[in-house]
Amino acid sequence: MASYKPSSWGLHDMLGNVWEWTDDCLHRDGNNVPTDGRAWLEEGGGECDRRVPQGGSWVSGTDWVRAAAQAGDLAIHHSQLLGFRVGLTVE
Repeated sequence: MASYKPSSWGLHDMLGNVWEWTDDCLHRDGNNVPTDGRAWLEEGGGECDRRVPQGGSWVSGTDWVRAAAQAGDLAIHHSQLLGFRVGLTVE
């Protein structure tokens, strides 16, 4: 059951469950972010020993439970607060 209105992609309640692992490497600034949906890897000084989880978890404060919130965890880090999303196209 959705708690809020859907996003422009028709998705509900996507923030605040777990930090979502992404393929992006940590970058110390926002310059040259890919705009085509691909992962932001080594180009532009990416630190690929650190990855970028985003979106906050169930214990995050309100400043972290938003799509733009990003951390920079070691790629080997694991926690009950980290997860990933699986997508399925339904026709």
